Amino acid sequence: MYNANMNSHVKPGSESVIPPSQKRGRDTQAKLVAATRKLLDQTNFETLSVAEITAEAGVAVGTFYRRFTSKEALLPLLYEEYNRIFAAWLAKIVKDEGFSSPDVRTRVRTLVQKLQSFYSQHAGLIRALHLNSRLNNEIVPALSLPLRKASYAKVAELIEPNVTEDRRGEIADAIMLILLSTIVEALIYPEQSPAIVAGLDSDRLTEALTRAALAQLPD
Repeated sequence: MYNANMNSHVKPGSESVIPPSQKRGRDTQAKLVAATRKLLDQTNFETLSVAEITAEAGVAVGTFYRRFTSKEALLPLLYEEYNRIFAAWLAKIVKDEGFSSPDVRTRVRTLVQKLQSFYSQHAGLIRALHLNSRLNNEIVPALSLPLRKASYAKVAELIEPNVTEDRRGEIADAIMLILLSTIVEALIYPEQSPAIVAGLDSDRLTEALTRAALAQLPD
Protein backbone atom coordinates (compact mmCIF):
# COMPACT_ATOMS: atom_id res chain seq x y z
CA MET A 1 0.00 0.00 0.00
CA TYR A 2 1.33 3.46 -0.87
CA ASN A 3 2.10 6.13 1.71
CA ALA A 4 -0.22 9.13 1.71
CA ASN A 5 2.73 11.53 1.97
CA MET A 6 2.15 14.09 -0.76
CA ASN A 7 5.51 15.87 -0.48
CA SER A 8 7.90 15.76 -3.42
CA HIS A 9 11.54 16.70 -3.79
CA VAL A 10 11.16 17.91 -7.36
CA LYS A 11 12.79 21.29 -7.98
CA PRO A 12 11.66 22.48 -11.43
CA GLY A 13 14.53 23.09 -13.79
CA SER A 14 17.20 21.76 -11.44
CA GLU A 15 17.51 18.23 -12.78
CA SER A 16 19.00 16.92 -16.00
CA VAL A 17 20.21 13.76 -17.67
CA ILE A 18 23.72 13.45 -19.08
CA PRO A 19 23.01 11.73 -22.42
CA PRO A 20 25.05 8.55 -22.83
CA SER A 21 27.22 8.54 -25.94
CA GLN A 22 28.04 4.82 -25.98
CA LYS A 23 26.05 1.61 -25.78
CA ARG A 24 27.45 0.81 -22.34
CA GLY A 25 26.17 4.11 -21.04
CA ARG A 26 22.75 3.54 -22.60
CA ASP A 27 22.59 0.09 -21.06
CA THR A 28 23.46 1.51 -17.63
CA GLN A 29 20.81 4.19 -17.98
CA ALA A 30 18.24 1.55 -18.93
CA LYS A 31 19.22 -0.54 -15.89
CA LEU A 32 18.70 2.43 -13.58
CA VAL A 33 15.29 3.22 -15.07
CA ALA A 34 14.23 -0.44 -14.84
CA ALA A 35 15.45 -0.67 -11.24
CA THR A 36 13.51 2.46 -10.27
CA ARG A 37 10.38 1.18 -11.92
CA LYS A 38 10.68 -2.12 -10.03
CA LEU A 39 11.27 -0.41 -6.69
CA LEU A 40 8.21 1.79 -7.19
CA ASP A 41 6.12 -1.36 -6.76
CA GLN A 42 7.37 -1.44 -3.17
CA THR A 43 7.86 2.17 -2.07
CA ASN A 44 7.08 5.80 -2.94
CA PHE A 45 9.36 7.78 -5.21
CA GLU A 46 9.86 10.49 -2.60
CA THR A 47 11.23 8.02 -0.04
CA LEU A 48 13.32 6.06 -2.54
CA SER A 49 17.06 6.72 -2.33
CA VAL A 50 19.71 6.76 -5.03
CA ALA A 51 21.57 4.08 -3.07
CA GLU A 52 18.54 1.78 -3.25
CA ILE A 53 18.19 2.38 -6.98
CA THR A 54 21.85 1.66 -7.72
CA ALA A 55 21.86 -1.43 -5.52
CA GLU A 56 18.85 -2.80 -7.42
CA ALA A 57 20.47 -1.95 -10.75
CA GLY A 58 23.82 -3.43 -9.72
CA VAL A 59 25.82 -0.27 -10.40
CA ALA A 60 27.82 2.13 -8.21
CA VAL A 61 26.34 5.33 -6.79
CA GLY A 62 29.06 7.27 -8.59
CA THR A 63 27.90 5.74 -11.86
CA PHE A 64 24.43 7.09 -11.21
CA TYR A 65 25.71 10.63 -10.82
CA ARG A 66 27.65 10.34 -14.06
CA ARG A 67 24.27 9.85 -15.76
CA PHE A 68 21.88 11.93 -13.67
CA THR A 69 22.24 15.10 -11.61
CA SER A 70 19.60 13.87 -9.13
CA LYS A 71 17.00 11.20 -8.52
CA GLU A 72 14.34 13.49 -10.00
CA ALA A 73 16.21 13.52 -13.31
CA LEU A 74 14.92 9.97 -13.78
CA LEU A 75 11.31 11.17 -14.02
CA PRO A 76 11.23 12.14 -17.73
CA LEU A 77 12.69 8.75 -18.63
CA LEU A 78 10.15 7.03 -16.39
CA TYR A 79 7.43 8.97 -18.19
CA GLU A 80 8.77 7.78 -21.54
CA GLU A 81 8.73 4.24 -20.16
CA TYR A 82 5.12 4.71 -19.10
CA ASN A 83 4.22 5.90 -22.61
CA ARG A 84 5.73 2.72 -24.04
CA ILE A 85 3.90 0.54 -21.52
CA PHE A 86 0.58 2.24 -22.22
CA ALA A 87 1.01 1.90 -26.01
CA ALA A 88 1.85 -1.80 -25.68
CA TRP A 89 -1.15 -2.32 -23.37
CA LEU A 90 -3.50 -0.62 -25.83
CA ALA A 91 -2.18 -2.66 -28.76
CA LYS A 92 -2.90 -5.80 -26.75
CA ILE A 93 -6.38 -5.00 -25.44
CA VAL A 94 -7.80 -4.06 -28.85
CA LYS A 95 -7.84 -7.79 -29.54
CA ASP A 96 -9.99 -8.59 -26.51
CA GLU A 97 -13.23 -10.29 -27.52
CA GLY A 98 -15.19 -8.00 -25.21
CA PHE A 99 -14.72 -5.15 -27.69
CA SER A 100 -16.25 -7.20 -30.51
CA SER A 101 -19.51 -7.64 -28.60
CA PRO A 102 -22.59 -6.07 -30.24
CA ASP A 103 -23.64 -4.86 -26.79
CA VAL A 104 -22.20 -1.41 -26.04
CA ARG A 105 -22.45 -1.95 -22.29
CA THR A 106 -20.21 -5.00 -22.60
CA ARG A 107 -17.67 -3.02 -24.60
CA VAL A 108 -17.63 -0.19 -22.07
CA ARG A 109 -17.43 -2.56 -19.12
CA THR A 110 -14.49 -4.33 -20.80
CA LEU A 111 -12.68 -1.00 -21.09
CA VAL A 112 -13.34 -0.14 -17.44
CA GLN A 113 -12.05 -3.50 -16.25
CA LYS A 114 -8.94 -3.30 -18.46
CA LEU A 115 -8.12 0.19 -17.19
CA GLN A 116 -8.56 -0.84 -13.57
CA SER A 117 -6.25 -3.79 -14.11
CA PHE A 118 -3.64 -1.65 -15.87
CA TYR A 119 -3.60 1.00 -13.14
CA SER A 120 -3.42 -1.61 -10.39
CA GLN A 121 -0.51 -3.33 -12.10
CA HIS A 122 1.48 -0.09 -12.51
CA ALA A 123 0.26 1.80 -9.43
CA GLY A 124 3.69 2.77 -8.11
CA LEU A 125 4.92 4.17 -11.41
CA ILE A 126 1.67 6.00 -12.09
CA ARG A 127 1.62 7.51 -8.61
CA ALA A 128 5.16 8.88 -9.02
CA LEU A 129 4.37 10.43 -12.38
CA HIS A 130 0.94 11.68 -11.32
CA LEU A 131 2.29 13.59 -8.32
CA ASN A 132 5.49 14.91 -9.82
CA SER A 133 4.12 15.98 -13.21
CA ARG A 134 1.68 18.25 -11.41
CA LEU A 135 4.49 19.90 -9.51
CA ASN A 136 6.85 20.06 -12.46
CA ASN A 137 5.32 19.68 -15.90
CA GLU A 138 8.81 19.64 -17.44
CA ILE A 139 9.07 15.92 -16.70
CA VAL A 140 6.37 15.21 -19.31
CA PRO A 141 7.93 14.38 -22.71
CA ALA A 142 6.79 16.68 -25.52
CA LEU A 143 5.19 13.88 -27.53
CA SER A 144 3.06 12.64 -24.63
CA LEU A 145 0.00 14.78 -25.33
CA PRO A 146 -0.46 13.89 -29.03
CA LEU A 147 0.30 10.25 -28.26
CA ARG A 148 -2.28 10.18 -25.51
CA LYS A 149 -4.89 11.95 -27.63
CA ALA A 150 -4.44 9.34 -30.36
CA SER A 151 -4.67 6.54 -27.80
CA TYR A 152 -7.87 7.93 -26.31
CA ALA A 153 -9.43 8.25 -29.76
CA LYS A 154 -8.60 4.60 -30.37
CA VAL A 155 -10.29 3.70 -27.09
CA ALA A 156 -13.44 5.57 -28.17
CA GLU A 157 -13.40 3.69 -31.47
CA LEU A 158 -13.30 0.41 -29.58
CA ILE A 159 -16.44 1.17 -27.61
CA GLU A 160 -18.38 3.20 -30.20
CA PRO A 161 -17.06 2.55 -33.73
CA ASN A 162 -19.98 4.11 -35.60
CA VAL A 163 -19.53 7.78 -34.72
CA THR A 164 -17.67 10.37 -36.80
CA GLU A 165 -14.01 11.03 -36.16
CA ASP A 166 -14.66 14.51 -34.72
CA ARG A 167 -17.37 13.24 -32.41
CA ARG A 168 -15.18 10.31 -31.44
CA GLY A 169 -12.56 12.71 -30.13
CA GLU A 170 -15.09 14.47 -27.93
CA ILE A 171 -16.36 11.16 -26.59
CA ALA A 172 -12.83 9.92 -25.92
CA ASP A 173 -11.85 13.04 -24.01
CA ALA A 174 -14.96 12.95 -21.81
CA ILE A 175 -14.86 9.22 -21.10
CA MET A 176 -11.15 9.02 -20.39
CA LEU A 177 -11.22 12.06 -18.12
CA ILE A 178 -14.03 10.52 -16.08
CA LEU A 179 -12.53 7.04 -15.98
CA LEU A 180 -8.90 7.89 -15.38
CA SER A 181 -9.53 10.60 -12.78
CA THR A 182 -11.73 8.24 -10.80
CA ILE A 183 -9.43 5.23 -11.18
CA VAL A 184 -6.45 7.29 -10.02
CA GLU A 185 -8.30 8.32 -6.87
CA ALA A 186 -9.63 4.82 -6.19
CA LEU A 187 -6.55 2.75 -6.96
CA ILE A 188 -3.56 5.06 -6.53
CA TYR A 189 -4.77 6.81 -3.37
CA PRO A 190 -7.11 4.24 -1.78
CA GLU A 191 -6.53 5.43 1.78
CA GLN A 192 -7.30 9.08 1.08
CA SER A 193 -10.51 11.00 0.49
CA PRO A 194 -12.54 10.72 -1.69
CA ALA A 195 -11.68 7.04 -2.23
CA ILE A 196 -11.79 6.11 1.46
CA VAL A 197 -15.07 7.99 1.93
CA ALA A 198 -16.74 6.38 -1.09
CA GLY A 199 -15.62 2.92 0.02
CA LEU A 200 -16.46 1.24 -3.30
CA ASP A 201 -15.17 -2.27 -3.83
CA SER A 202 -13.87 -3.29 -7.26
CA ASP A 203 -17.20 -4.59 -8.59
CA ARG A 204 -19.17 -1.55 -7.45
CA LEU A 205 -16.53 0.76 -8.89
CA THR A 206 -16.68 -1.07 -12.21
CA GLU A 207 -20.46 -0.69 -12.40
CA ALA A 208 -20.37 2.98 -11.40
CA LEU A 209 -17.73 3.80 -14.01
CA THR A 210 -19.54 1.80 -16.69
CA ARG A 211 -22.69 3.84 -16.11
CA ALA A 212 -20.72 7.10 -16.13
CA ALA A 213 -19.00 6.22 -19.43
CA LEU A 214 -22.23 5.09 -21.08
CA ALA A 215 -23.79 8.46 -20.26
CA GLN A 216 -21.22 10.12 -22.53
CA LEU A 217 -22.20 8.11 -25.62
CA PRO A 218 -24.70 9.42 -28.17
CA ASP A 219 -28.26 8.09 -27.92
